Amino acid sequence: MKLIKSTCLVILSLSALIFSGCPLIESLMEEPEIINRNGKTYKSGFYGDLYFESERIAGGTPTFEYRNFTFYDLDIPGHDWIASRSINSKIYTVDSSFDRERNYYAADENFDFYCELSDRNGTTRRVKIQSPDIQKFTSLWTFAADHDYDPYNAGAQNGQEGHPMPEDSSIHLEARFYKLSKDGLFTSYKGNVFVMQDGKLQLLYYYDYANGNSSQSRMYTVELPEDLESYFRGLYNSAQMD
Repeated sequence: MKLIKSTCLVILSLSALIFSGCPLIESLMEEPEIINRNGKTYKSGFYGDLYFESERIAGGTPTFEYRNFTFYDLDIPGHDWIASRSINSKIYTVDSSFDRERNYYAADENFDFYCELSDRNGTTRRVKIQSPDIQKFTSLWTFAADHDYDPYNAGAQNGQEGHPMPEDSSIHLEARFYKLSKDGLFTSYKGNVFVMQDGKLQLLYYYDYANGNSSQSRMYTVELPEDLESYFRGLYNSAQMD
């Protein structure tokens, strides 16, 4: 009984430390922002809210351990980078290059913009957007983030409407709109998908397969603001014809 009580007290104490923001606990849970290695200082965050094309380290060999985390040296010409292995890999650049690389990935002229279409068979077509309206892309991503599916609050109303589940035999294309750095290393894509419904391009909220009960399966979408819907429906239609 004493052992059980002691274990419970340890768990409660750790939980209290985590929720109170204890620096020691947080340092054990998250990769550090700065790494010192071989006489060099490496800093993360130069790429803002972009995502690294992580397949570049998917098959890599661990290079070193640092504060209980595993890191990799990235073999990318022109860059002195280190990566962590996590769901969203953190990338570090040597301190002397931090400002230059941050400025590069903050500039839209260093990116290409795309509309990518995929069908239910997995066939994908990617079309580069010529002369993109960058402000509309930014507004679309902001809207999508504000209306993203929350599995912990799935029933909350955020403008979503239910529709019959698209049939496998129907022409049902999922669209993705994103930018990719011209060096192919960072993307803005965060999983947002758009579909045509009732003649309009809409944000896909989620597919509800009703635990395998096809008669109750539904697709939920959120309507876009009129100006965004018109612009991106045009890109969607153009991508189909290319």
